[in-house]
Amino acid sequence: MRAWSSFVAMPHPSPRLCRGGMPVMVIPRNDHHRFAPPAEPGASGVGRCHKRWPHPRMMRWRWMCGLLVVCMVMAYGCERHVEGRLAFDREEERRFLKDPGWTGPLSSRLGVRVEAASWEELVAKVKPTFTWGNLDAWACEASNTGLPKMMWIDEDLAGRPIFRLEKAYAWQPSADQEARWVLVKLMPADGGGSDIEANNLLGEQINGRAMPICVKVTDAIPDAPGDGMLADYAIIRGRDPRGGTVYEIGWSHEMCMGSGHWVYRDLIYVWRDAKGVWRLLGEGACESEGCNGRRECGGSWCEVSVRWQGEPVRPMVFFAQGMRRSEAGEGPIGLPDLVSYGDAVLDGTGDTLPVALKWSGGEYMRAEKGDTLEKMAWRLVVWREVDTMDSAHYWEPWLDKPSPELLRQREACREELLRLNPKLSANDSDELVEGTQVYMRNN
Repeated sequence: MRAWSSFVAMPHPSPRLCRGGMPVMVIPRNDHHRFAPPAEPGASGVGRCHKRWPHPRMMRWRWMCGLLVVCMVMAYGCERHVEGRLAFDREEERRFLKDPGWTGPLSSRLGVRVEAASWEELVAKVKPTFTWGNLDAWACEASNTGLPKMMWIDEDLAGRPIFRLEKAYAWQPSADQEARWVLVKLMPADGGGSDIEANNLLGEQINGRAMPICVKVTDAIPDAPGDGMLADYAIIRGRDPRGGTVYEIGWSHEMCMGSGHWVYRDLIYVWRDAKGVWRLLGEGACESEGCNGRRECGGSWCEVSVRWQGEPVRPMVFFAQGMRRSEAGEGPIGLPDLVSYGDAVLDGTGDTLPVALKWSGGEYMRAEKGDTLEKMAWRLVVWREVDTMDSAHYWEPWLDKPSPELLRQREACREELLRLNPKLSANDSDELVEGTQVYMRNN
């Protein structure tokens, strides 16, 4: 038998296989005396090695080349697990299992990856870095409120993080079976005749829900994928040599059913301190976009900044969530856009993490170029009037000749803004400084 048939497996650096199911690399042993073939007949001493056995120096070079290949694959194709703590409010488990989100058979496009009778069993099976439930942040969509979430943080050998996120769902397959926790994955369409039926059921079951994602850190938020969805991503939001690094993860939901095509995206923040310890900070404000049945479109977005406070240095994540209401396309009414903002913070300076998002102040508008107090009052009162109308009256050309009542409301709104913002000029001919915050009462 050829001496090259003797191999030893190299130990894998990670407790799981590399992506793509890479086979474990094997290299030849460099112990040619121990595995040398028998001496030739008539020879004395230990005998000469068989002529097909490679020279020890050649063995050394081949061994080094094999080791180099292993190191390259490890650096670019494998990850190692990062240990973390769990933080899930398990009292909510009873509520979820008593009223499961899914009942009956699942769509053939939904594959059950893991199932467990209890939350503890599910966590033990999949060993996430973090788990959390409802942190009292503003929920993007009612069907997602409080759904338990899981995050795994992996790193390549260069220390670059990879984030995997999933939501756990409660599913009761039939009336005579107990509800259980499941982690699911989206299966590809088979293109057959059952595809339409499977997709219809799939749409009902994943309506507005967030499916599993795996994202690596990029330099900037990527553009939307072009299918009406918001992009999933991970970026660095803040960095401090004493405090560490704060990462922002954007996790989009599946498009909601209906004519509005609303889409939502959760913003999740994790912090790796200067010692390399990972912590879950919490969830930020939600981002969204879509339309309604009256051809009114809008959405929300977040302006985010990170500040480092205290000793030891810890992060605070600040948000200004913008919300826009506008008329879709070239509408017949010509409604002016109404943009308002709200401020919030994730305070990571306390001893307990994760934390809930805390809102501060009230809702406000920002003065645009050429804005006066009267113009801002007009934008506000017009949209308040829209909220009182039914769809039929909405399309009437009521802005062409504003009614005396609407003009009276504009004056009342102007007085209201002056009360809430006493430093503003009462002179309607005075333009406001662009960006001035004008507080308004909550609608």
